[in-house]
Amino acid sequence: MVNDTYAIIYNDGNLTLRDFKKECHKERWIPLLVLRERDGKITIPLFNNLQIAHKCMRRNIPRNVKSGIVELVDEDTENMRKRGWNLEVMSHPRKFTNHPQYSIDFEIYEMVGETDFGYYW
Repeated sequence: MVNDTYAIIYNDGNLTLRDFKKECHKERWIPLLVLRERDGKITIPLFNNLQIAHKCMRRNIPRNVKSGIVELVDEDTENMRKRGWNLEVMSHPRKFTNHPQYSIDFEIYEMVGETDFGYYW
């Protein structure tokens, strides 16, 4: 079941768009953008609006770095909570870069069920 929840696919520069489509889609894993605090605590920024997710992605990730948006299903968010990740639904495209409390990073997440990997920019 889809709950109109979107997350940002983050790339540290090592994956091409072809890698995303070939490896990530085929093997059902994605590098999700996370906010990693100094103590290791992880927060996943989530969005209920695709345009806000896209604006946030553009605001925080350089345009020369391949990134994207993925639509999550309910089971995905449940599994993320089970991993101990804090999920924060954001209503506007906050700036994460150069934040004093956390840094932008990624975590590999294995997708559940059929998920739309079609939101690449």
